[in-house]
Amino acid sequence: MTFAELTDLLQTKDEFGDLGDWTIAGITEGGTSAHTYRFTSGRADYFVKETQDNERNTLQLLAGLELDVCPRVAYPDLLGHNVLVMQHIPGDSLKTKRLEPGLVGKYAEMHNALNNWQRVEECCPDTPCTFSDTDGGNYRDFILQGCRDGYQRLMNIRPLGLSILDDFTRLADRVVQRQETLAGEYSTMPFGWLHHDFREENIRGRPQRLVDWGSSYGHGPFLFDLAPFLLIDADALDVFTARSDICRKASGEQVEGWLRVGGLASFVAFLVWRLPDPEREDHAQTRDGEWAEYLEYEFEPYMPLLA
Repeated sequence: MTFAELTDLLQTKDEFGDLGDWTIAGITEGGTSAHTYRFTSGRADYFVKETQDNERNTLQLLAGLELDVCPRVAYPDLLGHNVLVMQHIPGDSLKTKRLEPGLVGKYAEMHNALNNWQRVEECCPDTPCTFSDTDGGNYRDFILQGCRDGYQRLMNIRPLGLSILDDFTRLADRVVQRQETLAGEYSTMPFGWLHHDFREENIRGRPQRLVDWGSSYGHGPFLFDLAPFLLIDADALDVFTARSDICRKASGEQVEGWLRVGGLASFVAFLVWRLPDPEREDHAQTRDGEWAEYLEYEFEPYMPLLA
């Protein structure tokens, strides 16, 4: 899609009839789309981009079911052309692992809604998405491959000598030792729709909203996204268990077990995707002290898993 094609689609809406009334600023951080912009005019403030198919499909579901876990999609019909026009959320992203109860509850409600496939088909009859509550092998394989790759990445930075890496290694050793069991438990826990990039950088605003659904592809083990935030915050866990249909049908012991498994899977993902890499140029300015601070912050939710 060219910029001209994108603006032609926007101009099918009266609000964008005269683009001369709008200030258009390119956004280059945190995205993979060739076309990502902020459009402002008076009090109107939109995030506009060309979407990939999977993100389009997810946002069509969220908009069609009127789930406000994400910012408001202003023109859901334009998603059919892979163009997202969404309320822009100003300000910085979240700087803590403490979530507002509202976001936790809305995430549980998203799981509830997208596990009710009869409701989905009534509200979004043309969705290409399908319901899934079983693993075809991807989630089991993720744990097994992730243990291998993540452990090697961790060993690659052990020579840095940071004391926090001792805790990382203790937990990684435990995960690797029981990886087969973990893979089985993770791939067979109840499923819910996943954002799959649920981290502070993608949480904005007051009330908090979850942005950037580009990694969302469908259903998966339901506590993968939220586990690090629920492990560290008992109040958030109480909100989620009270609002989640899955949790309300389970015993407290079951939920505790799922949370532990989800936390360990999240830890594996962190080793694979988010450990500092001494060989990467963009990590060159974050050595030693900054790496230690980052790793200590990120490990805090996993500390209970060492008990």
